[in-house]
Amino acid sequence: VADADLFIVNGAGLEQTLEDTVREAGGGVRVVRASEGLTTRTPRPGEPQGDAVDPHFWLDPTLVETYVENIRAAFAAVDPAGAATYAENATAYTEELEALDRWIAAQVDTIPPARRKLVMNHVSHGYFADRYGLTVVGAVIPSIGTDDAPTARQLTDLTRAIEKTGAAAIFVELGQSPRLAEQIAAETGVTVVADLRDHSLSGPDGEAPTYIEMMRHDTRRIVEALR
Repeated sequence: VADADLFIVNGAGLEQTLEDTVREAGGGVRVVRASEGLTTRTPRPGEPQGDAVDPHFWLDPTLVETYVENIRAAFAAVDPAGAATYAENATAYTEELEALDRWIAAQVDTIPPARRKLVMNHVSHGYFADRYGLTVVGAVIPSIGTDDAPTARQLTDLTRAIEKTGAAAIFVELGQSPRLAEQIAAETGVTVVADLRDHSLSGPDGEAPTYIEMMRHDTRRIVEALR
């Protein structure tokens, strides 16, 4: 890493420990924060307030257009001879992101408005909800990270929120334990969907080998559960 021309991170605090480690490694590598320039959201009333800035910009493809521009500019800065190619590729990918945005909106539109409610394993889908007209009812772990343990009071409050709003499902990312979500589901009768890939891709032959396919996969799983 210390010998790299560029080191690209999401930013917004997501990889702070990693960034500190890279700096300490020396070598003067240029760290590029793909989300630079984006404004973090403020949780809506009734949402978990979280414990830090929400870095999950990538769950709104229109915000990823800023990632593309930041990465294009960084590549062109270290390799001016390739600037035209980077610009061409950035334009092509932005068109793919715009098509993805339209596709997600059309899919969410098939969910009855009263059922457009999200309960997540942790605080993650605020930008997605803002973009596509969903409401975040709560999160099993009411924080940005997944290492914290919810209190008994927080779990009780989430159970009541699910019962009050009629939320139909709890969504859990691959790699995270669905145990607490399943406990709440047993009490409320909701579905647990435990295979979202919002933080990870699959292998090349899997269901989500790219960012765009990851977003399509997760959107399908969310829509299927809420529709």
